[in-house]
Amino acid sequence: MIEYALLGLAGFTLLAWLAFVIDAARGRHLVLYLRNAALPTAEVRASLPRLSIVFGARNETRAIEGAVVSMLGLDYPDLEVIAVDDRSEDGTGELLDALARRDSRLRVLHVEDLPEDWLGKNHALWVGAAAASGELVLFTDADVMFEPTVLLRAVAWMQQNDVDHVAGATDIRARGLGLQLFVATFALLFNGYFRPWRAADPDSTAYIGFGGFNLVRKVAYERAGTHAALPMDPLDDVNLGRILKESGSLQVCAIPGSMASVEWYESLGAAIRGLEKNTMAGVNWSVALLLGGIVGQLLLTAWPFFAVVAMTGAVRWLNVAIVLVIGTFHTAMLKETSLPTWLSLLLPIGVLLVVWTSARAAVLTYWRGGIEWRGTFYPTDRLRP
Repeated sequence: MIEYALLGLAGFTLLAWLAFVIDAARGRHLVLYLRNAALPTAEVRASLPRLSIVFGARNETRAIEGAVVSMLGLDYPDLEVIAVDDRSEDGTGELLDALARRDSRLRVLHVEDLPEDWLGKNHALWVGAAAASGELVLFTDADVMFEPTVLLRAVAWMQQNDVDHVAGATDIRARGLGLQLFVATFALLFNGYFRPWRAADPDSTAYIGFGGFNLVRKVAYERAGTHAALPMDPLDDVNLGRILKESGSLQVCAIPGSMASVEWYESLGAAIRGLEKNTMAGVNWSVALLLGGIVGQLLLTAWPFFAVVAMTGAVRWLNVAIVLVIGTFHTAMLKETSLPTWLSLLLPIGVLLVVWTSARAAVLTYWRGGIEWRGTFYPTDRLRP
């Protein structure tokens, strides 16, 4: 009986992964690979609209200077950068003010008090967007590094294809094997959950957004309700994509590669602690969905690797096929990043790590009765949709 159950599980898993990979392959043409987007001609360049880069910063002295210098170094004809200092206590505001004195394209806004029923980051982005004078707004983070031509390519393509929202999956730089494995696994599971290539299909309910690179027409942003529609949402970046899609905006997932990169967290421990704030929001505060996701990740992604060693006969060979399908897709995905492709071999360990991180975050969220983010505690009952 157990052998038949394992055969059934293996057969179902193989079909599920094949369907997923085929869907991703068919949707590849819906993804914008920015390295392949042509640089605009001089005539097109002269017609590009004004663009405002907006980001919030709280206690970001470690990386913010290099990031802002890269923003101001972008090769774009009509650019402003709006930095919102969100109650920083480490000199971030003073550093930004000093940078602004060197370049008039940088404006610094200082938030001294956080209004009730707002998350700090969401409020900072809302404040910055309200002050933006650009026809286009790029919402980003205070530590993202940009290659000079990335916005030229993205905006020219955006204008040519009449798209309202370009969501770019910034390349994540990670130090240490543990953090690299965590990021590589998280990226695979994120793709499985959101299927970002479908966001470009107006007939699909799929949507996408990334905190490091959400490039949007300001008129579409206002039509969607701005960040005022997401005041207490820890997943504001992804759900900005949701409200844009729901309001009729055309969006596309972009892969900037190394043209837009960020060091997501300094260490594996920092990543584990960092995901405490948005794990439950990621499953819409549903314990059932969280548990279902954990079981699914263990059975459909981690177990096949162990079954290749632990099982025999048809069960083993079916799981060999599953591992080959998973490994081929994961390796191809990692080739678009700065992460080593051989991390696919360690995927089952990565899944166990992500599962443990998710379970830990859920327990802590309910134990504490909320989350802490950017130095402020937010009770769960204020965060639930």
